Amino acid sequence: GVGQQKSDIWEFFTYDAAANYSKCNICGYKVPKKSAGNNWKHLEKHHYHEYQEYKRVRQKKEQQATPPFGRRNLLPASGKQLTLAESLQPKKLYSANDPKQQEITSALAMAFSANSLLHSLIEDELFQFALSVMDSRYVFPARDGMKKAIRGETEKLKEEMAERLKAHKISICVDLSKQSLSDSYIGITVHFCDKEKNSLCRILLALCTIEEQHTAEVICREVKKCLEEWKIPDSKVRCIVTDNGSNVIKAFRDSVETLIAETEQVSEEDEVEPGDRNSEAEIDDESELEQCETEHFATFGGQKCISCFAHSLVLACRASVEKGIIARSFAVVKAFTTSTVNTTRLIKLSGQKLVSPACTRWLMFTVLDCLLNLRPQIDQVIHENQLNVGLSEPQWRMVENLVHFLKEFAREVVYLEGEKYSTIHQVIPSLLELIVHCEEFENVTGFGVIGRTVKLELEHRFSSILSPTDLCYQPLFAVATFLDPVLRNCLSLDGQFESAQADVKRLAQVYYTEQDQHDDHNNDHDAHEVELSAADDYGGCFHRLKAKIGTVARASSHSTLTVIENELERYLKEDSKMEILEYWQIRKQNFQAIFNVACDILSIPATSAPIKRVFSHAGIASAGCRNWIRPRSLSNKMIMKLNHTL
Repeated sequence: GVGQQKSDIWEFFTYDAAANYSKCNICGYKVPKKSAGNNWKHLEKHHYHEYQEYKRVRQKKEQQATPPFGRRNLLPASGKQLTLAESLQPKKLYSANDPKQQEITSALAMAFSANSLLHSLIEDELFQFALSVMDSRYVFPARDGMKKAIRGETEKLKEEMAERLKAHKISICVDLSKQSLSDSYIGITVHFCDKEKNSLCRILLALCTIEEQHTAEVICREVKKCLEEWKIPDSKVRCIVTDNGSNVIKAFRDSVETLIAETEQVSEEDEVEPGDRNSEAEIDDESELEQCETEHFATFGGQKCISCFAHSLVLACRASVEKGIIARSFAVVKAFTTSTVNTTRLIKLSGQKLVSPACTRWLMFTVLDCLLNLRPQIDQVIHENQLNVGLSEPQWRMVENLVHFLKEFAREVVYLEGEKYSTIHQVIPSLLELIVHCEEFENVTGFGVIGRTVKLELEHRFSSILSPTDLCYQPLFAVATFLDPVLRNCLSLDGQFESAQADVKRLAQVYYTEQDQHDDHNNDHDAHEVELSAADDYGGCFHRLKAKIGTVARASSHSTLTVIENELERYLKEDSKMEILEYWQIRKQNFQAIFNVACDILSIPATSAPIKRVFSHAGIASAGCRNWIRPRSLSNKMIMKLNHTL
């Protein structure tokens, strides 16, 4: 005999002990040995309907066997079984100092704060009834008590945030947004790598209202105020990621030297309400952003700030793609997004509506793709309502080719806007991939000019990333790519690989110097400081990177240099296909000198998307019946909502 078979899988299989295999009763397939796990896999993969039917029946039986809520013989929180006498006694309410009472109140305070719930909800009868069903011993606080609990949880979270920020070098994202005609906000997020948990962390530092005009002085003052409030010195900031707003360029062009010492660069990219502008205005407004994008590299070339890669990529595409077809396409979209009648008819025909264009976001591909997918329904509505907009057959073909061309750009942008994985090391490979993509389109009939134009625009606009000989060269991107064993060979331009290697070496020296300064802080007056310059033996590019990290290093000992050089030599011999943060965590002990460099550089976001997501959450929190939220309350609510998982 085969013994007792307890698993339900044997309803579908028969085990042959002599031949040592399990035979499927449905198809006759023979699964080696007597393995319930392998049998389940076979059933799920090859007999999906039988497997789902079994799960449905099993779930129904379990529900019927489960006693109704309130009759379960649950153990108390302590895990100790109640005695008969204790179980017959009426339940006592929690005292104010009971850990369970405090735990529930704390959780409610976080939920109220993060989701902008009315404080009066705690006194609502139905809400209290729901809580009493979950735990009848809980004592409901009054409205003022809930407000006090919310303030306490917010302060506790801010203390934890400050503690986390002490242990790491950071990068920050800064942006501005208009939530309404009267409310403007500046948001600042911090990004770093948690070296213990091997994960990227994002912390919202501030979401401050700006009641004045968005001048350079106001922007600089708000950023400086935030950094001082959180006690973040300039030396702790590895990099600042912004977009290419014109007011930022003006701010830092007027007083670069002062701003280097006092504050960091910021950018403004006001959100455009869908349908507020006509299509021609949306496209014309980009000319200022394009000009500012060029000035951005010239202004920030030697500073800590880098441009949002996604925003720069959008400008590169829009500067090269024919504006005529874009304007005509957007005119069709506007005829629907600004008309309730047309939109309602389109939804009735297709179940969808068109995406509204906004010139400051990566929506060109999304708008055109949606327009192309709904072409039959759009043509029908235009014919029925006799609209004076529309595209001819050649124009539709051009839109189709344009969507196909922009799809690769949109894919790269979506990936590089991620927050849970490193992105900055992907910028150079993405650029090279897009350049090859443009070369392929040069052979497409009627599209070769656009392919060549976009290629030249990419090479020109991003020369500060790709070419070490560029006057505004930004080495952080090449350094990040160098630190990825899978992608480092993408650094194929003249001097790019050697430049990145020298920069990594110098950054590792800086870490050793900072550690030495921390160890003998009391004897710091005896330390011999030297300027790191392009004349040193380690390459001529570090004078740029040195300005980015904002530090002056002391002379490193010969033994320190030897350790770093040996680690770099061993690193270049390694080949790995692991995820990049996982790779460095596993190799932490093997590369102690460059491990910290890798963690700090790879935690820099390639785009300013993180702060834009904060604005999206803030817009939802302050919309509709909740528009009574005061600016400081909104900031605290967003800090709780986005940082509570620390």
